[in-house]
Amino acid sequence: MARFIVVLSCSLLLLLLRVNDARADFSEVWESATSAASSIASYVEELADATIHSAKDYYCQHSECCGVEDVPYNLNSLRSMLWTKLYGQHIASEVVLNAINSHIKSSDKPLVLSFQGTNGVGKSFVSKMIARAFYKKGEKSKFFHFYYGLENFPIHEKVSEYQVQLKSEVEAAINSCDRSLFVFDGVDYMPPGLLNILMPFIDSGNYGGKSNKNKSIFIFMTNRGGLAIQNHLLSKYEDDLDRESTTLQDFEDIIMTITLRQSGGFYESAMIQAEAIDYYVPFLPLEKHHVRNCIHDAYRALNVTPTNDLIEKVFSELRFGPPPLNIFSNSGCKRVEQITGRMVARLQFDKESSSLVETQTSRYEL
Repeated sequence: MARFIVVLSCSLLLLLLRVNDARADFSEVWESATSAASSIASYVEELADATIHSAKDYYCQHSECCGVEDVPYNLNSLRSMLWTKLYGQHIASEVVLNAINSHIKSSDKPLVLSFQGTNGVGKSFVSKMIARAFYKKGEKSKFFHFYYGLENFPIHEKVSEYQVQLKSEVEAAINSCDRSLFVFDGVDYMPPGLLNILMPFIDSGNYGGKSNKNKSIFIFMTNRGGLAIQNHLLSKYEDDLDRESTTLQDFEDIIMTITLRQSGGFYESAMIQAEAIDYYVPFLPLEKHHVRNCIHDAYRALNVTPTNDLIEKVFSELRFGPPPLNIFSNSGCKRVEQITGRMVARLQFDKESSSLVETQTSRYEL
């Protein structure tokens, strides 16, 4: 339309300029006018495009954009973190990495994962790894959206209000970036029926009648199923099966059965009934050698070389079960960072106190 207006305006202008020229041939006038107007219109379009791209580049230099610069989808980084920082979760590492790899390369619908296991086994840790690998700003990216049941949806009677709010936020997020990451922690504590509002977004790549590809990832995390996973793993041990030999198929049916029966956000959920969850990912309970690795990492993060004495002090505050074997940490690695931080603070305090005593003693002797 803009081009037509430019062509028409310039043509009329040239015609008016030459209307008094009796020798002028009308066809020649028209040809000259349209040629000139077409050149001007092309220049205006190119200038507009260049201006738009320049403005977009400037904006993306100063703000996060949904392009390869800010959303690199670094699978090598994710693989490295899963292999070197996640302990005792060979099944989760393999399933998550393969699922995301396939999703990025070929899927036009959102990827939906359910992380299930006891506290401190790495569910939140893995979701943060994905954010760090996907986004230049990691967990601080505006494309990473985190919801916690007790904090964001605490009152069950307000489920309708929460649904309106959640639908609006998810739709806005996907419109802003179709490669957004949504994490819902504490699904156990969410009002029943709340998550049904997500079905238009996760059941296909299209929503609201739009044909755009939705490459988002939805992760739902719950502690339900953790005890069943633990007991089933113990039964495998009784059958002399090595932990590393267990597979997703060993736990998937158990997790799905418990998910169907559990209260909270998944209770009578359309998401479950429609089989919209792509993978039920089991997180296995952690044993002492896994927790030891977490303790090493926690001390090193505080620039402290962990000695056997320091490590055993942390273990002395952790509990293991179930009896009589007591081989699994009741809290996984969840309390490790807090305990090591307190240990290091105490070491620094003792060191400073000792130095102060020595200084005062030296002054007294003088």
